[in-house]
Parts: sequence; structure tokens; C-alpha cells
Amino acid sequence: MHKISVIELLSQYAQGRRNFSGISIEKVDLFEADIEGINLADSTLNEAYMPYANLSYANLQNSEIVAAELGDIRLYQANLSNANLKGTNLS
Repeated sequence: MHKISVIELLSQYAQGRRNFSGISIEKVDLFEADIEGINLADSTLNEAYMPYANLSYANLQNSEIVAAELGDIRLYQANLSNANLKGTNLS
């Protein structure tokens, strides 16, 4: 897995990159981030803080998102198949 900082992620996303599959980014703060259509398949986002973020159309297939805060997140048409969400708050 390739480690990446939140600054790198958001900067590259703003430049048009959408494929971030296989990254590792832990304890990331993406509060209210608009990262619609991002590909985070096979990634690790443990202890992520993402309330009110927009991950509509995102690919989170096979990702590990353990002990994260995802309250009020937008996941319209997001692919969460086989994602590990153990201990994650989705309310």
C-alpha cells in the first residue's frame, strides 16, 4: 500500500486525479470534503473523520474503513461491496 497525506490526496483530486486505489491514509480529516467519484478500492482509511463528506459514486470496494466517523456522509451510488466497516459510525 502506498501512503499518502490528506494534502496530497485533495491536491491531486483537485487536479483531476480520481484513481487512488490501494492507498493507505489513516486518521485523515475529510470533514465536508467533496470527493465525488473517487476510487479508493483496496485502500485503508482507518480512523478517518469524514462527516458531511461527499463520496457519491465513490468506489470503496474491498477497502478497510475501521473505527471511522462517517456520520451524515453522502454515499449515493457508492460501491461499498466487501468493505470492512467494523466499528465505523454511519449514523
